[in-house]
Amino acid sequence: MNEESFNVSHIGAGSYTPLFLEGNEIFGAQPFLMAHHQMKKSDIQKQHLLYSFNLLTSKFQWQNVFYKENYWDQGKKLSYFAWARRENKIYISPYYDHEIQVYDNDSKEITLRKEVKSKYVNKFNFVDELPGSSEEAVLNTIGSDQYEIFLYDKYRDVFYRIFLPGYEPQESLEIEKLRMLERSRPITGIMILDKDLNTLAEHVFDEFEVHSSDNFLVGRQGLYVSTNNMNRDDFSDDYFRYKILKVNLDEK
Repeated sequence: MNEESFNVSHIGAGSYTPLFLEGNEIFGAQPFLMAHHQMKKSDIQKQHLLYSFNLLTSKFQWQNVFYKENYWDQGKKLSYFAWARRENKIYISPYYDHEIQVYDNDSKEITLRKEVKSKYVNKFNFVDELPGSSEEAVLNTIGSDQYEIFLYDKYRDVFYRIFLPGYEPQESLEIEKLRMLERSRPITGIMILDKDLNTLAEHVFDEFEVHSSDNFLVGRQGLYVSTNNMNRDDFSDDYFRYKILKVNLDEK
């Protein structure tokens, strides 16, 4: 790593950023900015987002993948992304930016950067200073727009980019209720993209219709979307409840 790069305190994997095996190498994500409030805009290019690990040589290597240089031009956006793999390429989809990067596992280079904007995502959360309270922090989060999980559907050769439009509660709520709205966002939408990241369709579900977290499953019949939003009156931990989103490519 460059000596001027920020130290990384944690590396992990999950459903949003799974590990990918390509030949003898594992590719993993490091989606966080390690010193958000201490970093300057120019420091964005010192925070690597992707690493590889060779299983034969035990060599760990940071790849030259970063958020774009103007990521903080309008203010200090937060840092996280989801990703998916198609063939030998990894598609990196930030939560707080429209641009998707395509990383080639063979050449170990970014081969495409493309603006993939939802018409419903217009106001990101800028955190230029610490919020005054926990309530303010959560309200800023749920009141702003962002993207979330990014999935590849091998059966239909399309991508799904989940997004979360902002929501303003109509009444004052206790912090526990606000955090529940943050955990299971009231409004969820989905973009359907072709293999070249062109938008085929967008859809916004009704308030509290679906659970906004990572409970999306790609299957032969379509995309399984959880309807177990934690803020619904009929929410239950005892059952898995899904609706199937079907994509008819002949009608695009």
